[in-house]
Amino acid sequence: MKEIGDCYEESNDYDGDLGAVCHEAETLITEMVKAGLSEDLLKVLTSEIGELIKNNNYDNYWLADLYQLLILVSSQTSDYDTAIQILDNTLSKEPNSFRTDSLVKSKIELLEKAGKKAIKK
Repeated sequence: MKEIGDCYEESNDYDGDLGAVCHEAETLITEMVKAGLSEDLLKVLTSEIGELIKNNNYDNYWLADLYQLLILVSSQTSDYDTAIQILDNTLSKEPNSFRTDSLVKSKIELLEKAGKKAIKK
């Protein structure tokens, strides 16, 4: 999945096979997380997803919904702070990109899952 995202160009994927491989990998990762992985593997997965999120090819070409994977893994580990930090780092590097909306929505979802809601005064 990483190798495809790193060098993906739509013009080289005329039959959609490379994109399909990424979608299959996303589905397999989701199934594995839901089936139960060790805390150590979930931490490694969080780190790897954080690296993949830095590459906007996954959003540009709809190769994988990395934000939902990050939210799923964070829900399993209850480590929302790391996931939020990953999104914050990406937002700080791309404050006005086409991904800003998705990044902010994912951050809000993580904050809600972590029980961090705004207090109205």
